[in-house]
Amino acid sequence: MLTRLAGSKFKPALQAHLCRCSEPEISPPPIAALVDNLSTMAAAEAPQITGRRQFVEYARECEEFRRQLVGQIAEVLVEMETYASNTRAQDEIEVVGEDIKNAVVGTMLDARQYLEILRDHGSDTFREEPELEHVFVLCTRAEAADMLHKTKWPPLCPFLVRDHPPRVRNLSIDTYLNYLEHKGAVQVHDFSRPRTTEDGFIQPMSMTSRTIKKRLDGLFPVNCLNLSKFVQDSLPDFFEGMPEWNILSMMPGTSRDPFAPRAIDQSETADFTLLCSKDAPTTAHVDGEAVVTTGELVQGRKAWLIWGPTDQNSLDAWTQSKKYSPSGRPVLFSMKPGDRIVMPKFRLHRVFSPQASLMVGRKLWHSRDLPDIVHWVRYQLDKPAVSNEDLPQELIEKLPNILRLVERGGKFWPTPTDPDQVRRMRKDIEV
Repeated sequence: MLTRLAGSKFKPALQAHLCRCSEPEISPPPIAALVDNLSTMAAAEAPQITGRRQFVEYARECEEFRRQLVGQIAEVLVEMETYASNTRAQDEIEVVGEDIKNAVVGTMLDARQYLEILRDHGSDTFREEPELEHVFVLCTRAEAADMLHKTKWPPLCPFLVRDHPPRVRNLSIDTYLNYLEHKGAVQVHDFSRPRTTEDGFIQPMSMTSRTIKKRLDGLFPVNCLNLSKFVQDSLPDFFEGMPEWNILSMMPGTSRDPFAPRAIDQSETADFTLLCSKDAPTTAHVDGEAVVTTGELVQGRKAWLIWGPTDQNSLDAWTQSKKYSPSGRPVLFSMKPGDRIVMPKFRLHRVFSPQASLMVGRKLWHSRDLPDIVHWVRYQLDKPAVSNEDLPQELIEKLPNILRLVERGGKFWPTPTDPDQVRRMRKDIEV
C-alpha cells in the first residue's frame, strides 16, 4: 500500500492516515490486521486524533460480527443441504458467506477528514482514486448534518451514522406484522424457488401477509419490499433544512400551474419499509433511479456488503457475467438498532440479516444529480436486472413534467448551463 501511495496526489497528512487505516493486502486476515493496526495507533495517538477510540471499537465489533456470521451461515447451509438443496436460498447464502469472508472493514474517516479530501481534491477523487475504494465515514448525526450542510453535495462515499446512546424508534416487527394483516398482498423477494441457470437475478413477486408471517422464522428466507408511508418521518434529521434534497416532494407551483407539486411529486414511492426474515439475503444490486438511499435499522441486525464506485460499463460486464456477486472485495458494515446508513448512488451492495429485521428509509434525489437520474431511468428500463426492484410507474409518468420544470428554471431546479444536456435528458426519457 505504501508503494502504491507514493505517487498519489494526496497531501502527506492524508497519505499517512490512509496508510495507517487501510488493511494490508496479505495475511493476517483483513479485519483482524486492521484491528491490530488501530489498537497500536490508539495507544500512541488517541489524544491527537478525534474519534480514534470509536474506530477501534467499531473494527473489533466488525471482526466479532464476521465470526458470528461465518459460523451461522455454515450451520444454515448444512440444514439447507438436507431440506432445501437446489434452491436459490442455498445459492445466495453460500455466496454471501464467501463475500463476508472476503470483506474488508474499510478505511474509516471522520467528518473532518472527509471534508478535507473534498475541499483539497474535489468530488471526482472519491471515484477516481483506487486508494479510496474502501473509504467510508463513521460519524454521529450531528457530524453527518455538518458534512451535508457544508458541502451542499451528494455523499461521495457511504456514511455509517451512529450515536451513543443510539436513538431507537418506538416501533417493532410485531407492530409491523399487525399492519400487514390489513394488506392483501405484499411485494417480496422469495428465495425458496428452485435454482435456475436462465438468469442470475430475482425480481419481485406478490405474497400474502399470512404467508409472510409463517416464513419469518422458517428455513426459506423472504424479504418484504418497499411498503411506503408506514413511518411518516423516515427522512433522517441530518437532511432537514436542505431544499436541494427535497426535490421529490417540495416543488414550486400553484394549483393552476401545470408544474404544480401534484404533477411531479414522488413522495409516495420515496419512503420504504423493509421487513426481512432470519437469514434473508438480498441479491447484489444498485439502487435504482440514481438515488441516494438512507436506511435506519429499527430491530434486528444487518450486515451490509458494499463494493466500490461503479459505472455503466462495469455494470454491463457484471450483468452479462450472470455472477451473483461482482468482482473485488466489499466493505463489511455492521448495523445495530438505531444505526443509519447513507448509500451514495451507483454502489453495488448486498445485505444479509442474521436476525429478523425491520428497516425504514427514504430514497433521495439531489438537484445536482438530475442528468444521472434521467440517464439511469433509461438504463434501468433497458436492463432491469441491475436493480432488485422495478421502476415506480409514477416516476416514469412524471419525469417529463420534472424535466420541463428544469428547462423553465426555479429555486430547486437550476437551469443547466449546457443546452445539449437538456436535449440529452429529453432523449433519455423517450420511451
